[in-house]
Parts: sequence; C-alpha cells; structure tokens
Amino acid sequence: MSGFKAVCPGERTNHIRLDQIENVEGKRIPRGVPYAILITSDRPIVAQYSRLDTTQAEMGLATTMAYPVNI
Repeated sequence: MSGFKAVCPGERTNHIRLDQIENVEGKRIPRGVPYAILITSDRPIVAQYSRLDTTQAEMGLATTMAYPVNI
C-alpha cells in the first residue's frame, strides 16, 4: 500500500497518527498487520517515530530518531 502524503512547513513539527492517515485512494493502514515506513523529503529532516502498544493494560511505548545522512 502506498500513496500516503503529509506536508510539513520548514522549522515546524508534524504529528501524524498512522491509524488515521489515508492514501490517495482513501485507504488506511490496516490494524494488526505489520508494516514499514519509508520517509522521503526534498530537504534534510529529523524524523521521530513512536509506537504505543495499547493491546494490553500495561501500555508500552517505543521511539526512535532518524537523522539525514549523505549517501
């Protein structure tokens, strides 16, 4: 599944809930299905990805940061 797009102006943050974003066909990422994310930008960015597991009473939070690199 592809076609998801989010725009964020310079020097701003954009909090995108992946359970609510829709692609160009109006489809959402299905729940309970593993997925991966590829973030592309025309400028250097810092991306933070967080995941909150709400399937149990003891919720767990995982987060990671990604910085631009020269390839």
